[in-house]
Amino acid sequence: MFGWLLSWRCSARGGQICVSIPGYGTSGGGETPSEQWQSRWGAIATDPSGKTGIAGNALTKKAAEKAAVSQCQTKGGADCKVKLSYRNACGVLAWGGGFMATASAETSSEASEMALKGCSKDSSECEVFFSDCSYAQRVC
Repeated sequence: MFGWLLSWRCSARGGQICVSIPGYGTSGGGETPSEQWQSRWGAIATDPSGKTGIAGNALTKKAAEKAAVSQCQTKGGADCKVKLSYRNACGVLAWGGGFMATASAETSSEASEMALKGCSKDSSECEVFFSDCSYAQRVC
């Protein structure tokens, strides 16, 4: 056919992408690499007074939780605690009538339904207050 094979490498220029290197690997083994995905984390933190902090698309659970607690504290929360951490999924906070519930699921609509159901056990005024999806991202 073409007499040359393609090999692949990751390029960090402008973000990580896969690019072909024409002529590389012509002595054989021109295998296409398997896709590589990097997990993304999100977190929701609250304090008893209702202050909230949210973080999404973090590289680690610890980073997401730290960012959510920090944002909650920046808003004046004195006793901020992580209520929900989620990986490669969606997180939702429903709030109403002084009650709240959090949930995570594969989609925002599934997580919203779960959070609203949880909040509605205590209040008939519940609405989705926050929703985020932090999905894995292809890095090569």
